[in-house]
Amino acid sequence: MEFKTSTPKHVQVREELRKKIVSGELAPGMRLPSETELLKILTASDTTVVRALNELVREGLIVRRRGSGTFVAEQTHPPLIPGRNLKLGILWLHSVVPGHTGNFSHRVSLGALDAWGVQGVQPELEADRAGTFTRATFSQPARGLVVEFLGNELDGLNRAPSLEVVAKAGYDAVMTVGIIEEKWLDGLLELGLPTTIVDFPTQRHGKKADLVYADPQHGYRDAVVHFLSRGLKRIHFAGALIRDPEHRTPDASMNYGVRFGRRVDPDSYLRLSAYRQAMEVHGLRVPEQWVHFEPNSGLEAFAARLAALPEADRPQAVLCHGTEHAEPLIGHCAARGLALEAAGGDSQPHFGRALNILLDAHEMGAVAAEHLLARLLRPARPYLNVGVRMVFAPESAGQAAAVSHSKSVLANP
Repeated sequence: MEFKTSTPKHVQVREELRKKIVSGELAPGMRLPSETELLKILTASDTTVVRALNELVREGLIVRRRGSGTFVAEQTHPPLIPGRNLKLGILWLHSVVPGHTGNFSHRVSLGALDAWGVQGVQPELEADRAGTFTRATFSQPARGLVVEFLGNELDGLNRAPSLEVVAKAGYDAVMTVGIIEEKWLDGLLELGLPTTIVDFPTQRHGKKADLVYADPQHGYRDAVVHFLSRGLKRIHFAGALIRDPEHRTPDASMNYGVRFGRRVDPDSYLRLSAYRQAMEVHGLRVPEQWVHFEPNSGLEAFAARLAALPEADRPQAVLCHGTEHAEPLIGHCAARGLALEAAGGDSQPHFGRALNILLDAHEMGAVAAEHLLARLLRPARPYLNVGVRMVFAPESAGQAAAVSHSKSVLANP
């Protein structure tokens, strides 16, 4: 192979192999020559060949099979939009790092990747040296597709990536995951990009973007029915208070030296509505003192207050925002002599005493990805609000399917 001096050799080797794959000269499933053979064929160094092959593996064009060799990958997915190159952004509320593999943003993003046919592609991880962003880039040049997970800086305190970075990224369309900062969303929509907002039931932005959110109606209703079937009628609701990065003050006693304000998690309002409706359908009133909003850090004090209530108001069960509230609450109450049952929402199996109201985060990501692609194909169609149903899943064994897609795609390449 004759090399040009103006282009790195590994890039030339990579492009030569890609050209043969895309043209069909190297057909899907075909075994490539060994690295030793490629060194002779291409008259290149082992470092050049290995680097070129590694990049083609990351792009999903070739696969390595231990003990068998390297093969051309089966290309089962056509371009998302024939004749058009696309760069799509999935915007996280926190950093994009391997340590976040398996969290909610990651599972939603995996659902989107699967819906777009981005399988077997290893991401290229990057953290900006200036400390403004983190991201993972998935490239499929043969399909004309690039997908990026974009997050804030490492250990950043903000709950959204930099809008300046988003504006410069050159995205054709974006989806946000769990970002509830309304001023930030205003700025994002001002960029004019086709946008799907995931996991934020904000009617305020429903006229400018598609919304895909967790629909608690069935799951929380069925949880109430479950408690009633066990003879438990004093059912309380505990919504979540989350940190508010817009209201923070210096405090050396806190992590990062900052004390955050608190606000109600927007999803808690929907879950409260589902709880109230279920109670009313069964002829049960909901006294004001049965509805609570608590931060995770205050659950022990909350349990003490519940245990001190008069018997007529003391809960037999608590319907919580999430299992991360429900599980410790059961223990704190038991320590104070108050035996109660509890349930809460989760996006993965929970194997404790708390009962699970399950949201399939992978499905939420797939639904959002399909709507974002539909927006690109039909820019003038009406904006849609789509709820992904939460399901009451008290048996842990029945929840295993929720983690069937929890493979890691944020491992260091």
